Amino acid sequence: MASRSQFVRILRTLDGKPYMGYRELKGEFDIGPYTLYVDYIQADPFAPPTRIRAVLPADVLGLESAFAARAVSTPISPVFVDDDVEVAPLFEDVDKRMAIEDFLTRRLVFALEMLGRKRRGSGRSGVILIDTPQQAVLARSSVVVSPTAIEVRLAVGLPADGRKIRAKDAETMFLEDLPFILLQAFSRSEFPFDELFAHVILYCDQCFIRRALSSRGLVAFVGDGAILARRSGISQLPMDKGVAQSFQSPESLRVTFSLPSGREISGMGIKAGVTLIVGGGFHGKSTLLQAVMLGVYNHIAGDGREWCITDEAAVKVRAEDGRRISRVDISGFISDLP
Repeated sequence: MASRSQFVRILRTLDGKPYMGYRELKGEFDIGPYTLYVDYIQADPFAPPTRIRAVLPADVLGLESAFAARAVSTPISPVFVDDDVEVAPLFEDVDKRMAIEDFLTRRLVFALEMLGRKRRGSGRSGVILIDTPQQAVLARSSVVVSPTAIEVRLAVGLPADGRKIRAKDAETMFLEDLPFILLQAFSRSEFPFDELFAHVILYCDQCFIRRALSSRGLVAFVGDGAILARRSGISQLPMDKGVAQSFQSPESLRVTFSLPSGREISGMGIKAGVTLIVGGGFHGKSTLLQAVMLGVYNHIAGDGREWCITDEAAVKVRAEDGRRISRVDISGFISDLP
């Protein structure tokens, strides 16, 4: 593995040379705050960005010790400790690891916003990019955690004037901007551990409900108080609580789950079989169906659909436009509608 000084020396010899000279950076470098892996070099400043990995030692955050301390301080939370159940090590627990990697990705997005978009020449020069999470908590490839390391995967636009290398700007990106991002995202002294724990607890509770649906004869669950309406037809952000109507289950369909975190959640259970959603115009039929459809994903706190949980095998099927049904008596479903 090459050293930081070797990395700088290579960069400075490339200044002003044709863009393809950046290929000499491909490899591994010990930058100091992090280990840099340059996996792919873009062909020119207008091509898809260069792909890199920045690897930090796991003790930068000390996640295992932080979660262990949390379990000691809150023994009532079976998400982290249970005297009757053998608890898998933190990074062997798929649910916890997915939630952690999602949270760390969001921290990186926050750090990139603090840095701001810096253009340094032609095309994509100077940009540092990461896939930006939205409302759903998904498996991430942008951050990978293990007992020994935190690996961050980024796309960067290597700086150029036209197709000539701007080595000084590239040096600033790798030796100043990247350390700034990593420090802002993963500084232990400033890290919001309470938010991380809440993120993981919520995710584990959501997974528990989803796995319990079939044993209760259900295909979906919508929690009381959920805000299902979105700000607009093209937004995944929730409508303001002061405007939106919160969801309340009809008593005939109400079910309650006791969650691993110790709390209970009540709401509507949709049974396996045929369920019709009926009502007048603008009564929320499509909004409810859309929330149930997206309930195959877990959502972040504050989304409003945190407790809208659907069987992971569920799919949306829509009739072909123009298709019609005839000679079917549906009066039994609609005779009592207002």
